[in-house]
Amino acid sequence: MLRSLFVQAVAVFTALCLISCTSMRPVPASELRALQQSVKVGDEVSVVAANGKTYLLVLTVVDDEKIVGTGDNKKVTIRYAQIVSMEVRKVSVGKTAGLTVGVIAAALLATLAFFIASIDIEH
Repeated sequence: MLRSLFVQAVAVFTALCLISCTSMRPVPASELRALQQSVKVGDEVSVVAANGKTYLLVLTVVDDEKIVGTGDNKKVTIRYAQIVSMEVRKVSVGKTAGLTVGVIAAALLATLAFFIASIDIEH
């Protein structure tokens, strides 16, 4: 039972760590080549278009002229020339790994402390 509880705790904390170790990173909109090379299909992006609207999208197409993505159950096509600014959600591998190792170490220490506290020492 203790092992099962430990495994569940590690799984939950690891999932939380993976979710929390992402950040939006700006992409320079001034260079077309930089925009094209900074994104790929499946990326989550926040785009401010020339019309003043902000779009939160998961990209489905990235080609030489435009990006296409879905957001709020709608398909949105934006040409690179119409992008004022763009941020791409990236996972920080270092933060994720460090946090995961820290959580696992804390869970191991908590399990060890629980085990030691449950030992009945007779005099």
